[in-house]
Amino acid sequence: MTYIDREELLYSVQTPGQYRGGEFGSITYEQDQEFIMAVCFPDLYSIGMSNQAVKILYSLANSVKDVQCERVFAPMEDMERLLREKDISHFTLEKAIPLHELDLLSFTIGYELCFTNILNILELGRIPLRREDRTEDHPILIAGGPSVTNPIPFSSFIDYFYIGEGEEAFPALLQRLAEMKKEGKTRNELADYIESQDYIWFDGKKEKTRVVKYARFGKEKSWTSALPVPTIETVQDHGVIEIMRGCPNKCRFCHAGVYYRPKREKDWDLIIAEADSLVFEAGYRDITLSSLSSGDFSDISRLIDVLNERYRGLGVSFSLPSLRVNSLSLDLIEKIGEVKKSGLTFAVEAANESWQHGINKDVSEEKIIEILREAKRRGWRQAKFYFMLGLPVSIDYKEEDEMIEYLNRIQMATGMNLTVNIGTFIPKVFTPYKNARQLEEQTSLDKILYIKKNVNRKIRVSFHSPFASLVEAILSRGDKRAGELFFKAFRKGARLDSWDDHLDRELWKNLIKEADWDVVGETCSDHASFNDLYDFIDLSVTEKSLDKENRLSFESTLTEPCEENCTDHCGVCRKALKVRTAAGKDISALNRETAGEPGYYPYLLNISKEGAASYIGHLDFFRAVERALYRCDAPVKMSEGFNPKPKIEFANPLSLGAGSRDEVVLVEMTAKVDVQTFSETFNQSICEGIRLEAIFELPVEKGRKKHTLMKNWGGADWNVSHRKMSQDHLREKIARLIDELELEKSFSLGDVENGVLPLRHVFSRDKVAYNSVNKFFREQFEDYENIRLERVKSWAQDREGNFLSYIDLFKG
Repeated sequence: MTYIDREELLYSVQTPGQYRGGEFGSITYEQDQEFIMAVCFPDLYSIGMSNQAVKILYSLANSVKDVQCERVFAPMEDMERLLREKDISHFTLEKAIPLHELDLLSFTIGYELCFTNILNILELGRIPLRREDRTEDHPILIAGGPSVTNPIPFSSFIDYFYIGEGEEAFPALLQRLAEMKKEGKTRNELADYIESQDYIWFDGKKEKTRVVKYARFGKEKSWTSALPVPTIETVQDHGVIEIMRGCPNKCRFCHAGVYYRPKREKDWDLIIAEADSLVFEAGYRDITLSSLSSGDFSDISRLIDVLNERYRGLGVSFSLPSLRVNSLSLDLIEKIGEVKKSGLTFAVEAANESWQHGINKDVSEEKIIEILREAKRRGWRQAKFYFMLGLPVSIDYKEEDEMIEYLNRIQMATGMNLTVNIGTFIPKVFTPYKNARQLEEQTSLDKILYIKKNVNRKIRVSFHSPFASLVEAILSRGDKRAGELFFKAFRKGARLDSWDDHLDRELWKNLIKEADWDVVGETCSDHASFNDLYDFIDLSVTEKSLDKENRLSFESTLTEPCEENCTDHCGVCRKALKVRTAAGKDISALNRETAGEPGYYPYLLNISKEGAASYIGHLDFFRAVERALYRCDAPVKMSEGFNPKPKIEFANPLSLGAGSRDEVVLVEMTAKVDVQTFSETFNQSICEGIRLEAIFELPVEKGRKKHTLMKNWGGADWNVSHRKMSQDHLREKIARLIDELELEKSFSLGDVENGVLPLRHVFSRDKVAYNSVNKFFREQFEDYENIRLERVKSWAQDREGNFLSYIDLFKG
């Protein structure tokens, strides 16, 4: 097994923002376990451990005996360029294992436009792109997730497809594969075993593949773990508790509603246990109660009451990302916004009641107006609406005019500022609308621009690119030709297509035009003739049920929700898998004791930041310290107002890539702490490379102003080195620059001693050329990437301009 020095690799990047440090709570591995796999998330939106699918699969795989699971992410352009220039294989996050040395590489595909990323990851990992070109020396590839329920376009490139929910069968599969490798079985023999599983589909399989559902969801402890926690800020930088899987509402356009059916609620004691872990082990203060429709969780209002009471005074806020209008009340919104006010969001989708009933949504315009009027009285000023163009119930009508009239009525009746997001409907497989036609790009764009032009000025319209929706539909509704089109796009440079600023429209339009089939015509047309295209996969919902729902849609007839006594038999529920309501709501004994009246106790922390942690940016470093304090259960004082923040102050931001032995941090506490115990706990609660070196309780004198760091900043002592230049030569160059630029008041050099070049920087409140050491070296050294900086000592400055330590300043 070979390993790559990631720090050395990434230090050589001119702008080292791609990798910014480690994590807290990463799993420790033995050197060479028997079966080595990686879970790959082919989009940067999933980076870190905030994504729920990431946590579930990562935790799940590492729970299996003799299996070592690591993570892989799609590289950004600078990282890809570096890997190619240096001829280095793409590697895993934890131990930097080259991808081609794995036994198994699995992909979670939640969005079709990640496909070119997958091809890029394979190529960078030195894995042949086409399945027929792989040998015993290459890992087996398995893909899963909602976007592979039509696996045909991927099938020339991915070996196997797992259809269903990972918790149910994936651990047993991994366990057996690990045992087989231990027994000396070959890759082909492992592949034969995978092919024997009912829930696995592969190109050439004759038998029907049946979806697997996690029947025990909500009844047993979740596979997911609060740890590890990323140090960098992720796109969804919050804790997540999946309180319910599946959705009761049966919206006829929704693929996820079919894929995750039936509705299964998580028991309250399990929710509380996960919340405790996120708050006290991971240090999160923003937590999402996640599901496809969280407002439909039974007794959701009381659950929010219990959670708010449990974490009162800790600054913990809860959000519900998916709320139906009929499950929404101002009382519930107030409870969610008790710590931090959340937004008001309405997924209306269609602009009149008949169309709404057609898609099986009951969205009363009167109730929306009532909610918004009351919300405005309570301080809300803005609401967000989601709509879709091209739904089968509205595609043949002037839906754009209906939408304009609807939005203008809502705005005029409430006086609220409205933000509207419009998407183009994509008919998905295994839904009642699977055979419907799709609006072509220009038609959809014309409608959107017409809406933008004609709504009143208090309504702001944004939209998801109709062209991106077309490209997504090519894959989600396509066959092998679609996969080949994406392969050609990758070869021509397509990457990160799910990001609007990376989607190369000209590249795609040229490929579509040059294709030997009618790409747009076949993608956007009625798919009735394609009924047998996906007949080899069974998601449990019967064809009879889908046909009935499609018929009821055009009659504007609502279908009853998916509940325990449901009489609408869609085919999903069976003996071991049924709709379930959460149990264990009597949890009064779990309530935490609340602290007494808060006081004011300032503490000064001296923190070092070295090694890979030097690539953690200042804001991420701030967040890492903040969460470590929470993990210590430190009584950190919170600010007042709309969005409470911890009372933490840093003396001076440290530049990205620089190390430090002395970062000075001021923390206001509401109670005294034992400094020795606190130091030990803090250092166990933060990622590798960051360490609390000392902590001091500061004196508090009656009538004296509160302590502050920034306004007393004096400067710092630094150690400077160059990767390719001797210290003596470096000293000569810096000395010459100081003299030429007349920087004697800002910089002074010491003598090289034991290979160390000391540099003192004096901060000035007057306008000077360089009040930043990093700026000086970046502008004056063309080979700046070879400079290494370490802050050795941070200094305060008294009124006479003399340097002294912060502790001496405050104690004096």
